[in-house]
Amino acid sequence: MYVEGNYYNLTGDQNKFVYFLEKANELSPNKIQYMISLAKAYKLTNNFTMLRNILDKIRNIVPVSQLDKRRKFEAMAMLMRLDPNIELEI
Repeated sequence: MYVEGNYYNLTGDQNKFVYFLEKANELSPNKIQYMISLAKAYKLTNNFTMLRNILDKIRNIVPVSQLDKRRKFEAMAMLMRLDPNIELEI
């Protein structure tokens, strides 16, 4: 589902991009890699409510690897751009 979703991003089909990434996130909840891609899909489709929701979910996940820490950092940067007044713990 994740690969399919990103394929549709490359082809420009934003609806399928979002659909397949939502399915990937349903099948693998709390996988930061998938959640970041879904956040980008929501941003691309101007769905800022869902973008904020997924970024808040990532905010509450404790990363289990160095790569996930970096992905979470990317998500928090997206969140700060979305809401410059947000308070984050460092």
